[in-house]
Amino acid sequence: MQDYCITKLIGLENVIVSNIVETDTHLEIFIETKPCHQSCPQCGERTRSIHDYRLQKIRDVKFREMYTYLILKKRRYKCTSCGKRFYERYPFLERYQRHTIRVLQALLIKVRTANFKEVAKELGLGHSTVIRWFDRYYTYENHSLPQILAIDEFKGTTEK
Repeated sequence: MQDYCITKLIGLENVIVSNIVETDTHLEIFIETKPCHQSCPQCGERTRSIHDYRLQKIRDVKFREMYTYLILKKRRYKCTSCGKRFYERYPFLERYQRHTIRVLQALLIKVRTANFKEVAKELGLGHSTVIRWFDRYYTYENHSLPQILAIDEFKGTTEK
């Protein structure tokens, strides 16, 4: 019952919270998932053979006004058919990313009302990261310049 309440509180389904470490500056939540059958990305065979584990530190949205990191115990599988090794897919994490999808969603919502620098400070990211994510995920119309552009000359220092 307690594990269910903790996973409900942090908003992640199908994860097991093994430990929570709170420091002065941030919060670390150690999580893992239950092993299950995975499909090999190369040959498509289903396997349950676990090759190894590693820990990955993933940035998440703030919790209790503290920066939050998920320490994920990533599982790597080995295909028994072709021998390929591959990582398990997680619904809250895109491939090759070190932040949850919730951080990206928060960024795209906050950037509507604040500038890039404020959003970066609030989420604990670099402003160039915020700009890069904005350009990648936010769609907007890009109007091109006309074929002919007229420029008027003006001199403001004359007394006439």
